[in-house]
Amino acid sequence: MNRLTIKVHPHKLVIFLILSAFLYSNINYEVTWQNSGRVHSEFEWYTIKTGNFNVHYHKDIESIATAGANIAEQVLPILLGQIELDSIPVIDIILTTEDEIMNGFATFTNTTFIWVDQNDAAIWLEDQKWLEQVIAHELQHIVWFNKVKTWLPEPFSLGYGGTPSWFVEGIAEYYTEDWRPYRSEINHKYNILKNSTSSMDPHHDGFSKIKLMTERYGDSSIVKLLDHRSKYKLFKFDKAFKEATGISVAQFNDHWRRTVSTYYYGYRSQKETYEDAGVVSKLPISKLGSLTSGFKFSSDSMHIAMIGKDEDDNNYLSLMIASIDTTSNNDKDKNKKKEKKKIKFNKNEIDFGHFHQSINWSKNNEYLAYSKYHYANNNSRVYDLCLYDVNSEKKEWITNDLRATYPVFTPENEIIFVSHTNSTSNLYKIDMHGVKQKKQLTFFRGDVQILTPSISKDGNELIFGMATEDGNLDVYLLNLETNDVSRKTFDESVDYLPIFDNDKNIIFTSHRTGIPNLFKLDKNNSITQCTDLSEGVWGIQLDPKENLIVANTLNDVDSTRIIKIDPNRAIDPIETTFNKQFSSWKMHQPPQKIDFNKIGRNKVDYSNSIIKYKPLKNIKHIMSSVLPFPGIIGTTNWMDRIGRNMFSVSTGSYNYTLKNFKEDFPPTFFVFSYTNAYNGPLFGVNYFYNSNFSAKFYDKASLLEKRDGFHIWTSFPYNNGNNYYSNHSLKLELESSDRKSFIFYDSLWVVESGDSVYDVDSYEPRLPEPAEGHDNALTINYRYLNKKPRADNSYLPKQGIGIETRIVIGQKDWNSYYQKFAFDSYFNYELKGFIIYSRLKLESIHGDAFPQDGIWFSRDNPIYVLGQRGGQIFGENLSPRGWRGDPLMGEQMLFSTIEIRQPLPLSIPVEILGTKLGKTSIALFQDYGVIDKRSVHTLGYEAKISILASDRAILFLSYGESQTLSRWLNEEKPFQYIQMSLINPF
Repeated sequence: MNRLTIKVHPHKLVIFLILSAFLYSNINYEVTWQNSGRVHSEFEWYTIKTGNFNVHYHKDIESIATAGANIAEQVLPILLGQIELDSIPVIDIILTTEDEIMNGFATFTNTTFIWVDQNDAAIWLEDQKWLEQVIAHELQHIVWFNKVKTWLPEPFSLGYGGTPSWFVEGIAEYYTEDWRPYRSEINHKYNILKNSTSSMDPHHDGFSKIKLMTERYGDSSIVKLLDHRSKYKLFKFDKAFKEATGISVAQFNDHWRRTVSTYYYGYRSQKETYEDAGVVSKLPISKLGSLTSGFKFSSDSMHIAMIGKDEDDNNYLSLMIASIDTTSNNDKDKNKKKEKKKIKFNKNEIDFGHFHQSINWSKNNEYLAYSKYHYANNNSRVYDLCLYDVNSEKKEWITNDLRATYPVFTPENEIIFVSHTNSTSNLYKIDMHGVKQKKQLTFFRGDVQILTPSISKDGNELIFGMATEDGNLDVYLLNLETNDVSRKTFDESVDYLPIFDNDKNIIFTSHRTGIPNLFKLDKNNSITQCTDLSEGVWGIQLDPKENLIVANTLNDVDSTRIIKIDPNRAIDPIETTFNKQFSSWKMHQPPQKIDFNKIGRNKVDYSNSIIKYKPLKNIKHIMSSVLPFPGIIGTTNWMDRIGRNMFSVSTGSYNYTLKNFKEDFPPTFFVFSYTNAYNGPLFGVNYFYNSNFSAKFYDKASLLEKRDGFHIWTSFPYNNGNNYYSNHSLKLELESSDRKSFIFYDSLWVVESGDSVYDVDSYEPRLPEPAEGHDNALTINYRYLNKKPRADNSYLPKQGIGIETRIVIGQKDWNSYYQKFAFDSYFNYELKGFIIYSRLKLESIHGDAFPQDGIWFSRDNPIYVLGQRGGQIFGENLSPRGWRGDPLMGEQMLFSTIEIRQPLPLSIPVEILGTKLGKTSIALFQDYGVIDKRSVHTLGYEAKISILASDRAILFLSYGESQTLSRWLNEEKPFQYIQMSLINPF
């Protein structure tokens, strides 16, 4: 080990540590299992090989996979022709049902991952199906990747090209989808009314921008843009766009904004308003909240169940029950003139997390059934049904792993619901208590989706929306006595959310006007349009007291706004007229359009093309790169085709020279990393040579330590399914490495000692000299974290608890042993506007451990990244703030802190190179620490300020004053300090 008295340039140390973090990390490449961290080793994988595709799937979805192979082969030639691409490499399609996620994504490695088995997608697909739509959309992305490919390797070519996400998603929408209410009509109406078009989802504004671009400049403009290359044969979007259209991207964006705004405001001016259609009112959500996604009135109108944000900062939803306050009337007011008073509600959060929008009350109003996203069997994330008892205030799961939604109570208090498996939905009935035996009511097969069921008052009939294999979503009726099913509406547009009125007419929501509006189907099967609204309206339920339809509205002004509409209302729709300059873009379509009606799912029999998937025979190159700074660094990444075995190798040399440093630090390095998520628990193996570093301030200097050797780990995440944000994880690590340490002193550094100041040359170390040698260590780490996701969690968490236990059993230099134990915990609690933060940490060490791993309080400042402990790279120096004594060292330590935090309404408009100051807070605190019965107790106050990069807090600094309790009692002047600040330990 060497102590070097040299001047260390801070930027070099930062680069060095960032490089170390890069080398230690595994490949940052998105695959489906990374979404939850679950391996799903129960899956047995297979592959269908076709001319242009490898379709990979697990055993239970073979019919979906064969249909997907047929769809892909028929769609691909059309996609290639649309942008004039001659050929494309073999494409990997990975299909999975491991989680209930309505999504898919494509990568530049000619790979797409898709979650199948969707139910609610039928609402926005109109007459199409999820499998056809998502495969075509994701394949278009892959075709685009290949069209803009240059000699520069990926992902660097894409990064240099700078294509905006609106264009990437826009051409996928334009070439593979139709303009629909949920893609993207409603989104445009909302953002234009909110004046937020600059922050639209790129799937939506991209669609209209590509329509406008091709309508104005011709469909050839897209091909011309994608074919453009600079004199260096590189693709640059801004220059290509200007060449293809004659105007800049900024000019086009402004033209688009003016065009679509004029169109939608013109459309709005010709349609009726909510006030025209019915009586508008608001739901009694919190004054702080602003988003409601679902609601339902009880049959006595005394309670309202609501799903939404209780506060704007919440990145989760709350299920709340608002009950009328019956104690608000005062006898003293009886003799006073009666005035209309605003109804008061008592609101109670009964659950939180991620909910389906469907909720329902029992007929006696004693139970509430709802569907919640949670971890089910094999830790798959799906929707299941919960039941809340209003009287006991208890909730219980009544289904597990059924992908269950849309609960409806029968008069006998049984629950009818929708469950889907492998793209087939059916209706089931279950009792609320006892064995909860499930009874199947319908027996549909194939690609069928069922949505939004509603029951008649007598309990004899159930009406619902259903999309059969032809894609049409229409209203159907199930006779619960005979089990007969009859179709009630026949339109190519979406018909759903059916409701019986008091006369047993069916009021339903339909997209047949291009936006959701209400229609009535009477007993003679005659259909009447009830509303002709511009922004849309969604029928929710029949008003418990009157023959009125309670409906939801677009949340452009206030998402708590609802409307009551007379079901007997009839309106003649207004035919809108526009200047074509502002409206012709909407009707524009590509010359080569995919006709999904001609795409056959069973065109080719691929049963003889199915083979057992073998990871080692399916290794695929992901990316390789060479970086010339701060030396020559080569990296290559590989994985199997389904992304369950991942390999990464980095090697090269550092161009990093410091005085007196060359002999101690070899310039070459190597790192190998392997992660297995195919079978068994998630595990990985790493090997490091001059590439695994940790750093911390040590003895008023900087300690840099490298570990050369093997690191093997395995991880066991667990969630019991009740709380989506309450997670356990167990991680085991085995490390065998050679450790080498370096201490750097800055020659400008000075240290205080009493009243004198002297420089480093006369400084004598007060912490133990770091040791070098071989280290074998087994680490067992358990962590429990229960924290709701909130926007303010990064700088001022209002709630959340964490517990972590770490046990290390080690061997030093093959001949001596040591044990380490650590327990760390914290909690945050909001009390009358203040945040109480508390932390308790215990550590002990026994045996012949490395001295630099010891326990002490010193005057070395901690390093906190993102307001947390630094993990693998940075070690935590934990000392009571305001303490200025000599180091305390020992074998056992207890440390506790209590802070009372308060946000400050302070904004400092300072920005340098994209980095700026963010939110601030102040705190009163006390720190208490004990090492081997020697205690330190300090009290103080500090201000915390966040440092932002791209509007994300990356660092927190604290300025404070603190000292020991005895010094405060003696009225001595407190010590001042500036250091990195801790928000939560982990």
